[in-house]
Formats: sequence, structure tokens, C-alpha cells
Amino acid sequence: EIINSKPRIDLISEDPETTTKLSITSYASDRVDIETQSFGKSKLIFIDTNYPGWKVYVNNMSKPIEPYLNTFKSVNLDAGDNTVKFIYLPLSYQIGLILTSLGVSIYLYLLISVKLKTK
Repeated sequence: EIINSKPRIDLISEDPETTTKLSITSYASDRVDIETQSFGKSKLIFIDTNYPGWKVYVNNMSKPIEPYLNTFKSVNLDAGDNTVKFIYLPLSYQIGLILTSLGVSIYLYLLISVKLKTK
């Protein structure tokens, strides 16, 4: 039994001689925050299924998720310090939130209109 297992996250430099540092600052099922430092271009590899709905932000700017080995997620990073955020926000959740808000609005409208008619 594996307890407190986390997906593997690696930082690979284009130049094997380049020093890289990686720190996972926050980890949840729908969000992973990572701090990296590299003295050259690098690739951050997130060994977790590249499922639709994941977004990646590098220094608060949206970047494309690159498939790694046709299964996992990765993102290319420039040299220097980078803050990387992988966020899971599937379209189905967004649609559900909109429909729920619409349903609550209609319910409140009907409730208020019935209360006003009975006065």
C-alpha cells in the first residue's frame, strides 16, 4: 500500500550540465504549484495523465501543455525562476456551474414573483 503518494514531477534541462532546482509548494487533486530554477531552457514533466481540462500557467501566463511520451503532461520553461501552476478545471464543471446559477436565478425569480402576487 502506498501512502501519501504524489505524481512524479521532474525538471529536465536541455543541457545536462545545467543546474536545475524544483520545489512543489502546493499539491491537491485539482491543483499543483511548483517553483523552479534553471540556468538554461528546461522542460517540466508532470507524470500524471494528460486528461482534458488541465491548464498550465507559468509566471501567471497561460502556456500550452505538451504531451510527454503521449500520456503525461509537460511544459517548456525559459531560464531563470519560474512559478508553475497546473490547474484542473474541466468544461463540464464550468457548464454545471453556469446551469446551477441559472437554475437558482429562475427559482428566486419565481419565488419573488409568487410572493409579490399573493400580497
